[in-house]
Amino acid sequence: MLNRTAQRRFGVLDPIKVVIENYPEGQVETVEVVNNPEDSAAGTRSVEFGRELWIERDDFAEDPPPSSSGSLRGARSGSGTPTSSRARGW
Repeated sequence: MLNRTAQRRFGVLDPIKVVIENYPEGQVETVEVVNNPEDSAAGTRSVEFGRELWIERDDFAEDPPPSSSGSLRGARSGSGTPTSSRARGW
């Protein structure tokens, strides 16, 4: 029951900051995301997408395996680097 009625939100528990190097600096896009994929009546909300992102540390790999499909639906491909040596695990 809860899955059909709860609105979705993003959460990052162990964040690292990633800079998308081939995305224009200062550019921000607003994208619409669904509040609940099982209930179209729940509508959508606006989310900003830009050059700097915070992602879950476990989702980052400098050299992802070839079979990796990623977990960001509708994400654009690009290159990025973590912004600190701590993010790289050094």
